[in-house]
Amino acid sequence: MGKKKNSNIEKTAHQLNDEYLMSFASTRGSLGMLRVAWAGMFFSGIESWILWSLVMEKNKNPFTDACLISILIIFIFMFLCVVISYFPNILYKYQRFSAIMYAVFTMILLISVLLTFYILILKGSDNTIDSLYPTNMLSWLFLICIPIVYILSLVYNYYWLKNQLKEGFSESRTLGNYLAKSSVYSSKSLSIIGGISFASIAIGSFITGDFEKIIMLSMSIFLTIVFSRLTIEASYIAYLRFQSKKYWEDYDFDYKEHISPEEKKSRKIHWIKIIYLSLSLIIFIILSDYINNVSKQLNLLIILTMLAILISWLVMFVIWVIKSIKNKLNNK
Repeated sequence: MGKKKNSNIEKTAHQLNDEYLMSFASTRGSLGMLRVAWAGMFFSGIESWILWSLVMEKNKNPFTDACLISILIIFIFMFLCVVISYFPNILYKYQRFSAIMYAVFTMILLISVLLTFYILILKGSDNTIDSLYPTNMLSWLFLICIPIVYILSLVYNYYWLKNQLKEGFSESRTLGNYLAKSSVYSSKSLSIIGGISFASIAIGSFITGDFEKIIMLSMSIFLTIVFSRLTIEASYIAYLRFQSKKYWEDYDFDYKEHISPEEKKSRKIHWIKIIYLSLSLIIFIILSDYINNVSKQLNLLIILTMLAILISWLVMFVIWVIKSIKNKLNNK
C-alpha cells in the first residue's frame, strides 16, 4: 500500500512538472523572448557611449579599455539575439543552441541593467562621472552586495527548483506562466524580495541621506534576485531541450488562442501596470534629480508629484497583498 501511494505521488508530481515546464518553455522561457534584447541593446548602447566618452577624454585608445570592450561585446551579443529572434526558421530549427543563447541572455541583460544603475549611483552632483571606479559608500556597497546577492540567489533558486521538481509545480504557477504574471513567484518569495528592497531603501536613506541612489541600489537588489530565478529556470529548460524534443517549441503554435477573454483582459492590465511602474519610476528618478535646482513653486509641484507616485505604488502594493491573501485562502 505504501509503495503504491508513493508511486502515485511521484507520477502526479511528474505530470505537474511536465505541465509547468512545457508552459514555461512556451511563455517566459520561450525562444521568442530573445526579442527583449532590444532593451539590452538600449542599455548597453548608452553605456558604450558613456564609457567611450570617458576613455576619449583621457586620450586613450578605446579598444584597449577592458570595460569598454566588454560592453561592446554585450551590445553585439544583444544585437545578434534581436536579429536571430526575427528569423524563426533559424531560431526554432536549432532550439538547443537558441535555448543556451536565451539562458546566457538572461544573465547578460541583468549585467547591462545593473551597470546602468551603477553609473547612476556613481554620478556626482553635477550629473557627471570621471571613471567606473567606486567613489562613494553606495558604489562600494553595490560592488560588494550585488555579486553576493546574485550568487546566494542562484544557489537558493537551484535548491528551490530541485524541491519543486520533487513536490510538483502547482497548477497556479503553470497558469501564471500563460498569463505572464508575477504570481509565478510565491507570495512568500515576493515578501522576502520586497522586504529586502524596502529595508535597503530605509536603512540606506537613514545612513546616507541619498534617497535617489538608495532606490538604484534597492532596485538592483530586486532585479538581481528576480533574474536569478529566471536564469536557473531557463538553464534547466535548455538542459531539457537537449534531453527531449517534447520541450521544443513549434513557432506556429499560438497559445493565445487558448486564453479566455477574461484572461486576455487580465494580461493587458498586467502589462499596463508594468508600463506604468516603469514610466513612474523614470519620472520619479528625474524629478528627484531636479528637486533642489528649481524655484520654490516648482519644488512644491515636484514634491506633490513624487508623493502622488509613492501613494500610487503603495496602493498597488496593498491591492497585490489583498489579492494574494484572497487567492491563498481560496486555494485552501
